[in-house]
Amino acid sequence: MEQIFSIKSQKVHEWIPKGDYNVLCALCDDTLAFTSAQDLKLKAQNPDSPKPIEDATTISLYVCDILEPWHLFLINRRCENIIHLIWSSNSPNQKRLLVADESGKIEVWQRKQTMTHVLLNDWTCTHSVNLSGEIIVCAKWFQNGAERNIKLWREIIGLYDDKYPKIDCKCTVEELQSPGEGADGFCVITSSGLFAWAVISKVNSDVYVEKHSLFQNCRSYIAVADINFHIDSSFVVAVSDGCSTSPISTYKVQISSQNSAYSTSISSGLGIVLQDNSSEISVTHLKFTCRFSLNDELIVVTEQDKRSKVTFLKLDKEVSNLHPAILNASHGNMPLKFEESCWISLAEFMCNSLVMSIAAPHRYGDRSDVNNSFEQVVISESNGAVHLFSLKDWQLSCSSDHFEKYDYDKCLSCVDQSYNGTVFVGLDRYGTITCYKVTNTRDSSFPLSSFCISSMLEYCLLREKDSWDVMCCLKSPNAEAIWKQINDNFYRQLKPVQDYFAVSILMLNVRIQKVLSTSNSRPADYYLEALLTHYWYLFSRKLHLRRPTQMMERVKLQKMIEILSSTIENSRELDPNNLVSLKEIELRQDVFTTCLPSLEFVCQLAIQVFFEVANMSNYLVSIHRNPGALCKLRCLIFVIRNSIKSNFEPPLLRKGVQTQRDGLGRIYTLLTKLWMVRIEKDAECDENLLNDMSLIHAHFLTHPPQVPQTLTSRDFIYQGNASNNFHYGEEPEIKNATNLSSLQRPKQEYDCITQMALGCISTKSTRQCTRCGGLSYYSPTEQKSSQYTCTRWRCLCGGQWRCF
Repeated sequence: MEQIFSIKSQKVHEWIPKGDYNVLCALCDDTLAFTSAQDLKLKAQNPDSPKPIEDATTISLYVCDILEPWHLFLINRRCENIIHLIWSSNSPNQKRLLVADESGKIEVWQRKQTMTHVLLNDWTCTHSVNLSGEIIVCAKWFQNGAERNIKLWREIIGLYDDKYPKIDCKCTVEELQSPGEGADGFCVITSSGLFAWAVISKVNSDVYVEKHSLFQNCRSYIAVADINFHIDSSFVVAVSDGCSTSPISTYKVQISSQNSAYSTSISSGLGIVLQDNSSEISVTHLKFTCRFSLNDELIVVTEQDKRSKVTFLKLDKEVSNLHPAILNASHGNMPLKFEESCWISLAEFMCNSLVMSIAAPHRYGDRSDVNNSFEQVVISESNGAVHLFSLKDWQLSCSSDHFEKYDYDKCLSCVDQSYNGTVFVGLDRYGTITCYKVTNTRDSSFPLSSFCISSMLEYCLLREKDSWDVMCCLKSPNAEAIWKQINDNFYRQLKPVQDYFAVSILMLNVRIQKVLSTSNSRPADYYLEALLTHYWYLFSRKLHLRRPTQMMERVKLQKMIEILSSTIENSRELDPNNLVSLKEIELRQDVFTTCLPSLEFVCQLAIQVFFEVANMSNYLVSIHRNPGALCKLRCLIFVIRNSIKSNFEPPLLRKGVQTQRDGLGRIYTLLTKLWMVRIEKDAECDENLLNDMSLIHAHFLTHPPQVPQTLTSRDFIYQGNASNNFHYGEEPEIKNATNLSSLQRPKQEYDCITQMALGCISTKSTRQCTRCGGLSYYSPTEQKSSQYTCTRWRCLCGGQWRCF
């Protein structure tokens, strides 16, 4: 677990909000919604405003992009305390947010539907339901079977078909006008035992609301509750009054449509009696471990003596006679139905303090069909500790303590995780957002499955810095079987992606077959890991191959893979403390004498290697901690050096051979300086070197590579392993390069190399950076803004684009 960034509000006054209020956050795709009692927009825009902040009494609801969390967008302000924030995943193109306050009012906020998927500044309240006098304990959106697959912003790649197996299921609630089609809606549970649900009609946008009582004649009050969906269009409700002496009751709810009307049936299920049923123990949290399952798995958190105990329970039919947790009594004057099932205890975890919040994974399917190490429950404590409990082996996988011990105000009061489980966010009482990344904790014995391939693609889109963590799962004696599985899964998942992914994996397939067929003293896993690592580099950076269907581009890609892999194969160690010296590698020049890439290809690699190794703001630290980037830097230096010495002239660059050699010589000089800084650990950062490398794409007329939507901001967020602290309303600046804004674009003539880098002709989509003068035709346009980039997309140096 690694902290990525922390967004804080600027302290204008030492102010602590009066009264008790909830701090909530909800993460959907890359959009975060959270509440705050402080006016963050006021403090960001008018820090010297004479308005006293101590008079603020409203609760504000904000939304932001976790890729650019310093930009906030206000949705609504209210006087009532907000107690629930729930995102709807049924409509990926129309994000809906359910907001419930303590007065019993439920609102559905929807973002204005536009062609661009990144506008977060226009929200409207489309529906409202008022349950006056009721305290809402739990709220959930309906999970329709037809739309159960999770859709993130990366819609073109089917990452989750293997991870979440397809199960035959029905819709939770069907539309009256369209039988068989899932209806949008939500259900809530109140403290008085009231179960209410609402259906939002897709025809006329009307809201149909029904209310039912769970306890009937009983006057019990509910303190905690949760809802889980089943495959037979029903869902299970687990409720507790907060006392461990009372059993945890479960109910099965079925909503059906008959004769153009809805009918609701509620039947009680098997209850749970806790083993520690003392009057001093209270139940504080109930959470199902999934949103759609075959078997129910429930997390129960109890509190005693300012310490919490987390218990994982599962409803199992096979051990009904072995576990004493069967409730042979009645609760609430309602007899319980007895089935051949019971709740068994899977694991227990004792915390050092109180549990503040729990974030369960958003998964689907049975546990036996899913083999995902990222399925983890996030637990935050009042002392500031954060724990990750793996549901794969029911053990504590990671713990971290980033805040001061036993500081209630600085702990994460609310946590939520992304759908793929690789990123989760936390929020404290002062509105500080902290984002974490879940690192790969698989050992060498972990079997490679189809899920691992999906994780590799997810890491690619999340700009994972260290690809060796992903490759550790390939250290297996069955290298040939592993590669066959990788090949099959990649071919199946990359069909809708652009052609050059399939071309590159085809070239790697040929190379792997040659490696496995040759006898060598080194194991085949060594070559497999080396080759896939460099393919990972090419894939994740999405290098500039506009028309890879041409044979010449295919040959270039194959030659580049062979050159890089040959260098890796002849390197002894990848440990940064035991790297091969520069002179020793020079003896391996024979691997570069065959064929060399063009100038634009080398410039692209130079830009990517520099920003991965140097990272601008964390210069020396990232160099020493990233052996993979050092290896790429070493490979690139010798590719350029041999390009200068050779007589190789690409057919498309015959008129600019001299310009090509001059450009390669300049890049070689800069990268050599960067290498020497890495060798001499005590060397100071050369500001001229930073400036020259930041302007490299302007000097040699190359452009930043194409990146997925809204990911450019991660160049500023993921800078080194150390966490970055930002403030709301202030974009992060590039450190050690403060004079970049005063630099002018260098004067140069646009020859054939320029035209080739710009796509042979200058078009309306060509853009120029206002800070460094770099050129790019991947800048935002009206036609491609929703596919490739967004209106906030910036150059690698941080400057904005303008028409060229």
